[in-house]
Amino acid sequence: MSITKESLLVALETKYVLTFEHKTLKNKDGTPVRARQIGKVKVWVRSPDRFSLPVKYGMYQCFYIDNNNASEWELV
Repeated sequence: MSITKESLLVALETKYVLTFEHKTLKNKDGTPVRARQIGKVKVWVRSPDRFSLPVKYGMYQCFYIDNNNASEWELV
């Protein structure tokens, strides 16, 4: 199941940190690449389909899951 804006907003109502797994990328040991949420979802009023969620991978790599790459990630 890929991530949508509605599924993120429902999941973020809980007080837990969300964890995401990449559908195709794997770690060296064969487990899926995981990222965890580090901030709140940003939504745009003028573009209702647009959203952005900051996530962290490893110790130093931070990026955003947004409407462009959300189909590559799934909730754990």
